[in-house]
Parts: sequence; structure tokens; C-alpha cells
Amino acid sequence: MDIGTRLRVLRAKKRWSQKDLADKLGVSVVSVSRWEREKVKISPLALRRIEEIEIEEEKK
Repeated sequence: MDIGTRLRVLRAKKRWSQKDLADKLGVSVVSVSRWEREKVKISPLALRRIEEIEIEEEKK
């Protein structure tokens, strides 16, 4: 699964808007939107935090 799809799936599971995810990651809504559309490459730090959120979600 590509990163854009992973982000959309994660947001759907959490019922988060792009702003909610951006706030959790400390980035702009524009960044989240660009990642989801795969217009820019995601930073390693943001990717790591997303993976941590996914792991937390799996535990529930």
C-alpha cells in the first residue's frame, strides 16, 4: 500500500480530518494533502510518527 493510501486509511479509521493528522504530526494541512496525493516525499520523522500511530491503532 502506498503512503498516500495509508494516510487516508489511517485518517478514516480515526475519523480524523487532514487538519487533525497535521496537528498530531506537527505539520501543515498542505503537507498532509501533498503526501496523500504523493506530490512530495514524506520526511522520515513524519513517517516514523505515522507508523507509531498505526501501531497504536492496531492495539485497540
